[in-house]
Amino acid sequence: MSKPKPSKLSPEHIQRKLAQILWRASHRMRHRRHLRKHSASAEAQRYRAGRDTFVLYRIIGNDLPPRHQDGQSRQNIEFILQNEPPLEDCETWWVINRIFDEANRTQLIELLDRHKQRYIEIPFDWDAYRGVKMDTSLFPTPDFLTSDAHAALDADAQERAVLAHNRRKNLYIMNNNGARNTALDHGRNLAKWVLPWDGNCFLTEDGWRKIRQGVIDSNDVPYHLVPMARVDSNSEYLNEETAPNATEEPQIIFHAKSRERFNDAIPYGRRPKVDLMRRLQSKGPWSFRKNDPWDVPAAETCPDAWRFVLSPGWVGRLSSGDVRQEKGRNSAETRMQRRNQAILAAIAMVDAELEARSTVQSET
Repeated sequence: MSKPKPSKLSPEHIQRKLAQILWRASHRMRHRRHLRKHSASAEAQRYRAGRDTFVLYRIIGNDLPPRHQDGQSRQNIEFILQNEPPLEDCETWWVINRIFDEANRTQLIELLDRHKQRYIEIPFDWDAYRGVKMDTSLFPTPDFLTSDAHAALDADAQERAVLAHNRRKNLYIMNNNGARNTALDHGRNLAKWVLPWDGNCFLTEDGWRKIRQGVIDSNDVPYHLVPMARVDSNSEYLNEETAPNATEEPQIIFHAKSRERFNDAIPYGRRPKVDLMRRLQSKGPWSFRKNDPWDVPAAETCPDAWRFVLSPGWVGRLSSGDVRQEKGRNSAETRMQRRNQAILAAIAMVDAELEARSTVQSET
C-alpha cells in the first residue's frame, strides 16, 4: 500500500515548505552576490559597449501530431505576420528547420517569400538520415529494451526508454538545440543581442517594450531569461489589457559575445533548453524534474554561471491547436504524453518514407 501524502497542515508539509522558502532565499542572495561581482568586472564593461540592437529568430520545425495540429506552423506564422507590432531595434528572421514533408516545406517558403521575410534553411538530408543509427550507449546493457529490467518499468518509463533508443533519430529530425545554435551563430554578427526562439513565440507591444528596456537596464549581463505565457486562444494576445500569467519555461536572449551554447546532444522532449538554464544556475519549476538513468548526463555548471537576469517583459506562446495541452491542471502531463507520441510517430513516418525512397532507387 502506498504511503499517504501528508496533509497541507501536517508538520511534514510545513517543514518541507519552509525548507523550500529558505532554499529560494539563499539562492537569490547568492545570485545577487555573483551579479554584483560580475558588474564590477572588465568583462561587464565589454558587454555594455555599443548600441543595444536585437535579432530575433523563430525556428520553424515539423508539425508533430498529436502534439500539434496539422498546419499549425503555417497558421501561427500567418498570425504573427498579421498581428505582431514592429519591434523597436530588432531585426527578425525565420529558421526553416529540417522540414521533411516537401509539400509543407514549399508552402512555408512561399508564405515567407510572399511576405518578404528573411529566413535561413537547415535542409533535411535523406542520405544523412540513412546513416543515423539507434542508440544503446546510455543503457546498462545493449539489450536493455528486451530485458526484465525494462519489462519491470511502468508504461511511461518504458516509452521513454524507447525514445532514448531513438535519440539520434530524434536529434536529426527535430534538431531542436542544433537549430538554436545555428540561429545563435548566424545572429552574432548581426546584432548585439540574439534571440534564438521557438517558432510559436508572439510578442505584444507591451511585452517587447519591457523586454528591450530590461536588456538596456542590465546590458552588462550576457543572458536574459524571458518568461513565457500560455493562453487558450491566440486572440487573447490582441487585447493589450490582458495581463498574462507568464510562468512557463523562459526563452533566452544571448549577448553576441556570450560563451554558452545549447547542448545539441540533448533531444527534443528531454528539456533541451532547461539544460542551459541549469548550467546558468537559473531555477524554476522546470529545474527539478528528474532525469532517467539513460538520459544524456547534464552538466551542473558553466563558466557563465549566475550571469543571467529575469526579464521584466514576457513572450506569448501561440496555441498548438489543443486547449487541453495549453492550460489547466493536467496540461503539462498531457503535453508530455502527446510530445512523446508525436516523436515516435514522426520517426516512424520518416523511416517509412526512407524505405519507400530506397525501394524506388533499387528498382531504377
